[in-house]
Amino acid sequence: MKAFLAFAIEAFCFAGILYFYIQNRKKEKAKKEAEEREQSLQDLEDKYDG
Repeated sequence: MKAFLAFAIEAFCFAGILYFYIQNRKKEKAKKEAEEREQSLQDLEDKYDG
């Protein structure tokens, strides 16, 4: 019983760490894509304004 409980706690912790890791990756990816969009928009504005 103790071994099962220890395994369940360990699996729960691993799932939590994995969840937050994936959320952080998604957030970083969205931030990077927003920066790229902003840069391409700036490039277009420079191209047509100049």
